[in-house]
Amino acid sequence: MENDIQSEISIEGEMKKSYLEYAMSVIIGRALPDVRDGLKPVHRRVLFAMRELKNDWNKPYKKSARVVGDVIGKYHPHGDTAVYDTIVRMAQSFSLRYMLVDGQGNFGSVDGDSPAAMRYTEVRMKRIAHEMLEDLDKDTVDWIPNYDESMSEPSVFPAKLPNLLVNGSSGIAVGMATNIPPHNLSEIIDAVTALIDNPQLTYEELMEYVPGPDFPTAAMIYGRAGILSAYKTGRGIIRLRARIVVEEDKKTKAETIVVNELPYQVNKARVIENISILVRTKVIEGVRYVRDESDREGMRIAVGLKRDQVAGVVINQLYKHTQLQNSFGIILLAVVNNRPELLTLKEILEHFIFHRAEAKSNLIDRFNLSIIQAQAILDMRLQRLTGLERDKIVEEYESVKKDIEWFKKILGSEQIVLGIIKDDLAEIKTEFGDERRTEIVEAVGEISIEDMIKEEDMVVTISKSGYIKRNPVAMYESQRRGGKGKTAMGVKEDDFLAHIFVASTHHTFLFITNFGKVYQLKVYQLPMAGRVSKGRAIVNLLDLSTDEKIATVLAVPSFDEGKHIIMTTKLGRIKKTELIAYARSRSKGLIGVKLAEGDELIAAGISDDSMDVFLSCAAGKSIRFKIADIRSLARGSMGVRGMRLGSGDRLIGMEVLSSNATLLALTENGFGKRTSIDEYRVQKRGGKGVITIKTSERNGLVVVTLLVEDDDDLMIMTDGGKLIRMSVATVSVISRNTQGVKLIK
Repeated sequence: MENDIQSEISIEGEMKKSYLEYAMSVIIGRALPDVRDGLKPVHRRVLFAMRELKNDWNKPYKKSARVVGDVIGKYHPHGDTAVYDTIVRMAQSFSLRYMLVDGQGNFGSVDGDSPAAMRYTEVRMKRIAHEMLEDLDKDTVDWIPNYDESMSEPSVFPAKLPNLLVNGSSGIAVGMATNIPPHNLSEIIDAVTALIDNPQLTYEELMEYVPGPDFPTAAMIYGRAGILSAYKTGRGIIRLRARIVVEEDKKTKAETIVVNELPYQVNKARVIENISILVRTKVIEGVRYVRDESDREGMRIAVGLKRDQVAGVVINQLYKHTQLQNSFGIILLAVVNNRPELLTLKEILEHFIFHRAEAKSNLIDRFNLSIIQAQAILDMRLQRLTGLERDKIVEEYESVKKDIEWFKKILGSEQIVLGIIKDDLAEIKTEFGDERRTEIVEAVGEISIEDMIKEEDMVVTISKSGYIKRNPVAMYESQRRGGKGKTAMGVKEDDFLAHIFVASTHHTFLFITNFGKVYQLKVYQLPMAGRVSKGRAIVNLLDLSTDEKIATVLAVPSFDEGKHIIMTTKLGRIKKTELIAYARSRSKGLIGVKLAEGDELIAAGISDDSMDVFLSCAAGKSIRFKIADIRSLARGSMGVRGMRLGSGDRLIGMEVLSSNATLLALTENGFGKRTSIDEYRVQKRGGKGVITIKTSERNGLVVVTLLVEDDDDLMIMTDGGKLIRMSVATVSVISRNTQGVKLIK
């Protein structure tokens, strides 16, 4: 112990040094592929060991355990499980686009089933893997000692095909990861050939040859933006979707959703289990059964639908809630000159071309004898031969001389070398090229549910306390004027119906509140409920503030340019804003109009500048003026004066005028009438207006005014929830300065 030499070291420094060595060992030695042959060390060692065992494509199979033993005993001093897993993956048709190992036995399935133990399965190289190792014994690449320096192994394969892009690679190193998708061999070879002919190709031009990844499980890629980003920068995200078809039973007309192709690396059994759970928990409705009907002919996941269920809606829900749609993050990271580099598509192809040119030059250089050397070899052999054998040797000598001249010519011309590479690639394409499997769809985004929902008119009802629902218009029968009506919505004693609208299921609903905020929902998103049901609390659909209530709802077929939203407030203000400003809403809503203290929004409508607007107040007066007289303002502004009100008066309605319409006025005591719009002259904005209906003791104050036409149906609801439906044509058209008739008891 006295002779022991001790020294102090920094633990921090030693940890940094050791961790760096470990990190580089993982990055270079295990996790990342080489840009030249696209293989990680373990894949390369497996294929090399199979070659040394003469386990080629045209030779008998050998037990997987035999190959694993040679790999870990001679080249890869790690666990046998990791090596066998590598062999298994190279033998799975759903993992590699072009399998490198030909397996015999159970090598797992797309359901996630485990492969059989290595003592049961047998393997040999695929023919395409043989092309990766061709000319390996001719010193075309550098060799390195194995882990115990008892033998040598290749540092890289000659690789006649661009395997990094063709089969892809994935791996997690220390502080970095790679995720390279597989591609179509024919397309990649065409791109390499084009790049040899024109090294100045742009990424857009390269994508004419390589439109995107091509996965072994096929499926579909939505959009090209992520592909272009990955090819130009080395990083990008693409969206994958399963291929789905809808089959219809000829007898029952019931539909079945059939999944034929899954996104890459998606477990089929897990998808089926997930769908079943979603059906049981009512997240997805209208499904009768979920079955795996896959067989040797191919994949088939069947989702049977109930009669009259719209298949498109269920498909969209499947995409949203399951792995039938997922994202694939592309990271083109590989080892270049013993360093990890993030590469572009063009750089990967250039590295492959350079590697092939170098390997071809090494091959030629190995056999590049001089004429003098050839003559010396000939003289040595001729001394021992006579007769016919001598003539044969002379012929061989002449042939060798020609080869020598050809090799010298090749070594002196880069173009000839590149031409040979192109010829090699053409042979590979002819032998192994196939059609693209993965379809690339231009359109990006979610399937539009409304395109797959039957278009029909719905009655949307909203109660004073904030309950909402929708029902088909056909549910309410037409009755004669003066009838008792039919219950349209169940309400509590202290509640009553506040709003009723008719809109298509395809329309967007803009919910505009008394606070001047705008929220957005599709009509099909509103709850469907029974006729006497109160529906669902609107606070569960919209994120409303305390005391915030819906003032009006607008059905918007599309957000066209040139259209405006007109908003009016209780104190007579009016505001015009472009409709397109509300095309994108937020969960918290958008500010539509700024309100003064004590004011609130009471109505809104959609118009263009060719129309007139009609404002009415509780005192029975109305004013008509041009919408063009209102200047367009930003969403958050206050607006301008629309109507001058008397003391204690308030606006109760606003209508955007259309041709052939009449104005219907309804008072609080159930009296109403129609008046021709022609009786209202166009005035200047901000005036007091003219009489619409007398507000006598019998009538009471005006509660609503509406623009109607003869072919319209009118629905009137009482505070108690009673509804009457009648034809507008049954309501008399009379002059402005009259009291009207009884419309509902």
